[in-house]
Amino acid sequence: MADFPFLNSILQLSKELIHFESTEGRLGEREAIVEYCRLLLESTGAKLKVMHFNKNPLLLASLKGKGPRLCLYAHLDVVWAAPKEFKAKVSKGRLWGRGSGDMKSVAAVMIEVFSWFARQKNPPALDLLLTTDEEVGGLNGTGALLKKGYRCDAVLIPDSSTGLSDLILEQKGLLELRLWRKGRSTHGSTPHLGRNAVETLWEDYTKIKKLFERDQNKEWGMTLNLGRFSGGQSTNQVPDFAEMCLDMRFVEEKDLNRVLKAIHEITANVEVILKSPPFHQSEKDPHVKAFLESVRRFTKRTPTFSREAGASDARFFSHYEIPAIVTGIKKGEIHSEGEWASVKEIQKLYEITKDYVEKWQTLGKAEDGGR
Repeated sequence: MADFPFLNSILQLSKELIHFESTEGRLGEREAIVEYCRLLLESTGAKLKVMHFNKNPLLLASLKGKGPRLCLYAHLDVVWAAPKEFKAKVSKGRLWGRGSGDMKSVAAVMIEVFSWFARQKNPPALDLLLTTDEEVGGLNGTGALLKKGYRCDAVLIPDSSTGLSDLILEQKGLLELRLWRKGRSTHGSTPHLGRNAVETLWEDYTKIKKLFERDQNKEWGMTLNLGRFSGGQSTNQVPDFAEMCLDMRFVEEKDLNRVLKAIHEITANVEVILKSPPFHQSEKDPHVKAFLESVRRFTKRTPTFSREAGASDARFFSHYEIPAIVTGIKKGEIHSEGEWASVKEIQKLYEITKDYVEKWQTLGKAEDGGR
């Protein structure tokens, strides 16, 4: 890796990005990291646009270019961590720190690749999208941007955990709900005089759980997680209010809609926190094939295909029928203490991405010629 001239600058930039405590609750830090990236890209001459959706900032950088437009994507937000986790270091072939794998080292790679092409005489039609709300659903980032009208011809999203030689073709759809019940409070010694909101809400939950029974033992199917349940003020008092939050994942959008309809029939006290369709990508797409050629060249391995239960911002692009290439570097302890990313794979991601963008220019010319 000593012969790779960009590695030190990528790792240094990764460390600087990790330093920002850009979590959901720290809007100022998310604003600061977006501004840092904007200033970093200012000298490239690219068109830079900082946008806010429900106060959540994102940065979209664009090179005019010709032909089909490719978007390089990364998110800059991370989940909560202790302050020590935001002090990055490199040791034993790994970059350590909160966001090292998910996905600030990737953001550094995307910034460096974009900057390299911006300096070329005839740069491609290339975008760089850096968001700050992916960890809380992406609705006020990628989702809002696409809803507003942003389009590209394909997007590269290196946000999976399976390694660069693996391409993700499916991710589950997501439905997050808040449900509640009101009751009538009374003394705990006379529960028959009240109405227990906790018990009523629990009855709703048992009915909802039955909707998932057919997939209970399936490796790839619908799942239900009761993430939060609360109610009551005192043990000797019948609770007059209870609420719960559910996390549900779906392989098919029709199942998502069917379950949501059934829940509305169980109770009217439902708030949809997040709803997004599953992600599906064809391996036969020409943009995917071109990316796989770059993977083979730099990993010396035949790429494999897989699916992930977790969701990513790829689902928003998929909803608008925009091809999304989902891969990722090898990493570990994501969202945990001791998060790390492979330095070797960080380098490989740069080489693969740069090679793919160069192929993209050729692919774009071929497509233009066929029109």
